[in-house]
Amino acid sequence: KPRRTHPSLAVWSGGNELCDEQGKPSTFEDENIAMLRRIVEGNDCRYMLPTSASGPHEFLTVEDAGNNHDVHGPWKYGGPRDHYDMYNRSDSQLHSEFGVDGMTNLPVIEKTVSPAYNRVMSMEENVVWRHRGEWWDTYARDTALFGPFGEEELESFILCSQYIQGEGLRYALEANRRRAFRNCGSIIWQFNEPFPGVAGTNLVDYYGQPKFAWYCVRDAFRPRTPSMTYDKLLWDAGETLYSRVFVANDGEAFRGRVEAVVADWQGNILLREAFEADIPADGGAEAGAFSVVIPASQALVVTLTLTG
Repeated sequence: KPRRTHPSLAVWSGGNELCDEQGKPSTFEDENIAMLRRIVEGNDCRYMLPTSASGPHEFLTVEDAGNNHDVHGPWKYGGPRDHYDMYNRSDSQLHSEFGVDGMTNLPVIEKTVSPAYNRVMSMEENVVWRHRGEWWDTYARDTALFGPFGEEELESFILCSQYIQGEGLRYALEANRRRAFRNCGSIIWQFNEPFPGVAGTNLVDYYGQPKFAWYCVRDAFRPRTPSMTYDKLLWDAGETLYSRVFVANDGEAFRGRVEAVVADWQGNILLREAFEADIPADGGAEAGAFSVVIPASQALVVTLTLTG
């Protein structure tokens, strides 16, 4: 009864990741979960799921379309191609737990880790880092994407690690919102942390300061926001990027205009195109599409501006 008036309560659940030995989520055939449902039905009107995730699969499995009703995972960036392929293909109806990991903010390390360990190393080498976040070692991922870091380049390493966390989360959230309401919700693991880890899936560090991913998630959850699809993060010069532009909307219907500006790393404009579309209430729509050839610099900056 004390829980039923909580402002964040949307749905009840019998527990977290309750599965049998084969990894199949529990159902209301479990006598304890059935008892909990009777308590909920006698005291509240909200829907109840037997467990989170409730399946049929426990984890997001894009190779088995149609069976990702309420799923968890992944909690890692899938790579510069596979991450985007997975979320472009996902048919999850409720993505009730997932995340991407990234390094914590530099002040947390400076305050809580002795100076001898305040340098760029993998957690295989750095036992202090391993103790404070072994699952979330991003060293191999980030050196593969950005190249080697010197031991003294800790701040740069943190920025790159946090960028990939923010990029990965933003794309996942936008991909789910593009499917509204075939996807009805996204729950990120995790917002904050109770211990000063050196890396993790949290958006806010131990001292309450936002990581880069916090801003990416904030923007992805804006009531009205444009987004774009792409097949991968790393491109070769001469390849053609094809992108579809969408608008997600949590409010009233409106006539929207999205301007897409594509520039190279030096700021030279390669493409400027605008799209107009009727955006329905509490949903979203595809506004248009564009393509651009990757320049010799191999770096693009794409800006989407929504008005309406």
